[in-house]
Amino acid sequence: MLTKTLTTANIIQDLQKISSGTITDSMNGSNITTFRIGGPLEVFVEPQTEEEVRQIVLYASHHSIPLHVVGNGSNLLILDGGIKGIVLSLKKIKFIKQEQNHLVVGAGETLPSLSIRCIKLGLTGLEWSNGIPGTVGGAVVMNAGAFGGMMQDVVEEVYGFNKRGEKVVLKNHELGFGYRKSILQNNEFIITSVKLRLRSGDCEKIKETIKKIAAIRDATQPKGKKCAGSIFAIPNIYEIGNKNFKWRIMRKIFSLLNKPQLFIPYMIEKYNLPRRSGGAMLEYNNFNWISNVDNATASDVLNLSEQVRKILEHELKIKLNYEIRIVGKEKCNYSATS
Repeated sequence: MLTKTLTTANIIQDLQKISSGTITDSMNGSNITTFRIGGPLEVFVEPQTEEEVRQIVLYASHHSIPLHVVGNGSNLLILDGGIKGIVLSLKKIKFIKQEQNHLVVGAGETLPSLSIRCIKLGLTGLEWSNGIPGTVGGAVVMNAGAFGGMMQDVVEEVYGFNKRGEKVVLKNHELGFGYRKSILQNNEFIITSVKLRLRSGDCEKIKETIKKIAAIRDATQPKGKKCAGSIFAIPNIYEIGNKNFKWRIMRKIFSLLNKPQLFIPYMIEKYNLPRRSGGAMLEYNNFNWISNVDNATASDVLNLSEQVRKILEHELKIKLNYEIRIVGKEKCNYSATS
């Protein structure tokens, strides 16, 4: 039961009157995340328009139904018990509108597709985002970043709705951006589109920058794996050397040997980091990545990540917080077809 008066079947029937998109009670977290992990989603809906999003937000609020918003599921770990309530996917809210050096982008647009469009439009400022599999909406919420760039550098304002279904426009300075955070994480607002402030640039130079970034990603990040990117939020993994002399010296040695790619594997061996828990495995060339290699559960991932975190916090004298979003219930105690 979702509420005292509404069954899951009732909710689905009502949502079908609101949205023309996918609505189902047979979706699992493993179907909507790049981890391919997660229990049952009580109700999953994928609206086609911003107005449908607003109507669903209003409906959930009116009936006091828990509402969880997701994008591409690339930074998300859904627990094995699944998610109770309505899971609203913004993946279909996709569009790109140009206004000179500004782009208004749907929250469901992916960062790779947006960065490629920027090449064609001759707009610079988002080269760093190519290769990040998330959506623009999710990137703003998490203030995603890489290679010295962050969403806070290019966001001018965001558009969406509050829980009363009222239109909301928030300027950059109102978003409370910080390292991998924004006020949007408090779930008070549902963001459906974003206005980005970019700069005119040379198409070939933009393309070349993206090519160089892609080469670095290929050398340091696993490809084709079932994972969710960085597990922990670390402003700059190499800046740890400023607090840890041994770390800094060893990194320098590997750089002088012209084999910087062997630095992380060396640290994994040095600190005897656990490599596996159940079907979850710590990647050998990046100890901030955990992959689902053999039908891993969310419990497998959390067990492994907690072991790694405990060791690194002790050895490197730093505090590690999760960068991935962890949502849902640890144990399923409801019927997904009630």
